[in-house]
Amino acid sequence: MKKPVQSLVAILAAVVVTGGISLAYNKANLPRIADSEATVADTLVINTTAMGKDIEGFKGATPLEIKVAGGKVVAIKALPNKETPGYFRMVQESDIFTKPIGLSVNDALKLELDAVSGATYSSKAVIKNLRLGLAAAAEKEK
Repeated sequence: MKKPVQSLVAILAAVVVTGGISLAYNKANLPRIADSEATVADTLVINTTAMGKDIEGFKGATPLEIKVAGGKVVAIKALPNKETPGYFRMVQESDIFTKPIGLSVNDALKLELDAVSGATYSSKAVIKNLRLGLAAAAEKEK
């Protein structure tokens, strides 16, 4: 069996053993984790789709998926949204998505993150979603 296939099998086995991840769909048919958080293989996954539904960028909600492992932020991913792709790409390529990586949840919460010039509404909404998700992760770690 090739290495990528073995890795995929291991991941699927972990999901099956942990009971899987329950997916639900919101009104816009965007996938989200039903209870806004899940733990897979010692990684806490926070999804801000439901909890940040009232946080809007220029054209609507800007949900994130935040992964925390070993008390540190390991990944931040933008979920489907209606923001203008070119402007939102500027946000995704900014410090907002990179600066918290590798930091403890509490240290990431203390970061001063600046809005991206030209994509102010989108970036401010992403920052709010990030803080909301990190606060949920900090609460879960207690």
